[in-house]
Amino acid sequence: SMDDSGSDTITFDENITLRSTGSFILLVAGDGITVNPTTVLNAATYIEIRSDWEDGTLNETLNAAPVNSVNHGAVITTQGTFIAPLGMYINTYGGPDTINLYTVADTVTTTVHTGAGADVINLYRSSNLAGSQTNIYGDDGDDNFNLYNTINNVTIDGNGGVDTFHMYLAPTSSGTMTCREPASSSGG
Repeated sequence: SMDDSGSDTITFDENITLRSTGSFILLVAGDGITVNPTTVLNAATYIEIRSDWEDGTLNETLNAAPVNSVNHGAVITTQGTFIAPLGMYINTYGGPDTINLYTVADTVTTTVHTGAGADVINLYRSSNLAGSQTNIYGDDGDDNFNLYNTINNVTIDGNGGVDTFHMYLAPTSSGTMTCREPASSSGG
């Protein structure tokens, strides 16, 4: 599902399991990807989710970038269960993207790159993800990072642009939060 039609989305219905017994799971869409709360993605190696991919050519290399993409923006929402012993990767490219992370893979590192554009990253965490690490890179653009009730270790790197960081934590929040912004940026 890779075009710039404006309705190029992947949505997992409730109670769906997608399993790769020998390799990775790669989800690619031009506009949006939604993984519902009762969906299970179970990969033998890693899971990669790419949205705002408007290039008609698929490159299966991990963290590949599109060659011919207009990048109008996309929405990714991760709820459900993710099993990926070698990590989980979420990539958007140019344009104003919104990433809603409710759940990520347990006990491994999840890496998010938002690409250029004014992006919104919402990190919602109410489940116990002991041992997991989430690294979020805002890349270029004026990004807005919102962290809600986390229980694990999170590193946010705004990279370029004037970025905004918001934390809404509950008494049950725990873990470590690290925010980085380049010295040349006026964000903080």
